[in-house]
Amino acid sequence: MLTHIHISAYTIVDTLDMEFHGGMTVITGETGAGKSIMLDALGLCLGDRADPKAVRTGSERAEVTATFDIAGNAPAAAWLQARDLAHDNECLLRRVVTAEGRSRAYINGSASTLQDCAELGELLIDIHSQHAHQSLLRKPVQRTMLDTFAGQQTLARRGEQAASDWLRGQRELTALTDNRDETAARAQLLAYQVDELEQLGLRDGELEELERDQSLLANAEDNLQGAHQALEICEEQASAARHALQLMRSAAG
Repeated sequence: MLTHIHISAYTIVDTLDMEFHGGMTVITGETGAGKSIMLDALGLCLGDRADPKAVRTGSERAEVTATFDIAGNAPAAAWLQARDLAHDNECLLRRVVTAEGRSRAYINGSASTLQDCAELGELLIDIHSQHAHQSLLRKPVQRTMLDTFAGQQTLARRGEQAASDWLRGQRELTALTDNRDETAARAQLLAYQVDELEQLGLRDGELEELERDQSLLANAEDNLQGAHQALEICEEQASAARHALQLMRSAAG
């Protein structure tokens, strides 16, 4: 059941917060009052395509958040549980649309795809409007009605739980397989490095000598350049000294 909707900077709406309680709620108003806008905003949370033109003029982004109570909604709870998105008996759908056209969707605080939002939305709410498809056309609803008619809700829940456990096991197996492959690749690299070191046959202390040689060679260019500069300075000073000596001899002669 939809319990709360928050709309911010969407079309003509600046900020809107509305809570819903058990029973029937009726929203009335004249044409253009914004009744359809609320449904369109709710549709964003349910995976509808976003239009950046719907962002309120002067705002950077529009945001819609819909909160659902799923305490009595076993299919929705199982869907969330199977994807590790369960959060007590509450489901929160959030959609953000920027004026530049970027869009982000979240389910219980986790980034999600629009396809996931649409799939979950079919289990949370049924919107009846002109030209809209009815829930009876949806296969999950058909299965639920068939299970209910056959009196096999318990068996259906057991099947959903088994499927959820199987999916969780598949994810864990994939993670373990990836870790195994990574460990094997790491072991192969280390074995190769050990083999290379053994083939070198380094004696005690040779590694330190090689490191010193490497450091010396790494600085060889700087050392050579410094030596050339020192030599040039010495040559300039020697030339100046010879010139001064010649002047002294000329003066003495």
